[in-house]
Amino acid sequence: MRKINQLKMIKTLLIVLAVALISACNEQEEDQTGDASGLVLPPAASMTMEFEAMPKSQNGLSAEIATDSSELLKSSSYFNFAAFQVGGWSTLLRIHMTIPVAAFVESFRHRPVRQPDGSWVWSYSLTIGGLLHTAQLYGRIEDEQVFWDMYISKEGEYTRFNWFSGVSEIGAGSGYWVMNKNPQEPVALLRIDWNWHRASNTGDVLYTNIEPGGAENGGYIHYGNNQPEPYQAFFDVYNRGQDNLIEVELNTHTHEGRVRNLQHFGNEDWHYWDSNLQDTVAPNAP
Repeated sequence: MRKINQLKMIKTLLIVLAVALISACNEQEEDQTGDASGLVLPPAASMTMEFEAMPKSQNGLSAEIATDSSELLKSSSYFNFAAFQVGGWSTLLRIHMTIPVAAFVESFRHRPVRQPDGSWVWSYSLTIGGLLHTAQLYGRIEDEQVFWDMYISKEGEYTRFNWFSGVSEIGAGSGYWVMNKNPQEPVALLRIDWNWHRASNTGDVLYTNIEPGGAENGGYIHYGNNQPEPYQAFFDVYNRGQDNLIEVELNTHTHEGRVRNLQHFGNEDWHYWDSNLQDTVAPNAP
């Protein structure tokens, strides 16, 4: 009887130890692959300016396609002038940022893995333009800030190119990115300063050209959607080569807006368009 009781006790102890071991393994797995405590991915909006805020005109001109000077010459409308200025940056960013932005957005679909040094890495593959890429996004917390590095590889072409790095505050409400040009020209191209309020999905993003020796080094486009009525959104476009600032404000609901530029208009007045994107006078003007 005593031997049977001893066997039962041993069996019970083994079960307890097994449960404890399984629990410990599960906790370790959660620690390695779960959400990194205090380390929050910056919002996609920190890297993707909302060019669609600029509506399309009746002739199809918009911030996405208003890059042909001949189209600008066909119309002297205030809206088309504004869309042309914003469109130049839209094209530049689409050319240089398609791959790194796609890789960053993909990170939201994956869980990070903790590294021996205490950092975390999001690692995954994705297809861009029909071609396979792999990406590793590293994040580490230091002195109440999160430091980021994105490495991208393309099969047969380049391996672990550090396409961008950045810093964000704990909680990911603000920060900046430094975007490199491409694997063939590994120089700094853009700095992106951003502030974003997740609950309201509002904030601002500033893209500044920092290419060493570039003619437009210091040029920028600044977008925000956190302004008071009636113009919730704004685009400030600064052409460094011409030392020329174009200011655009618009209502994202009605598509009404206005533009101001001393060089183009010869004055510092605001020039308005209505909800049909046609030139108009200032609201409440006599």
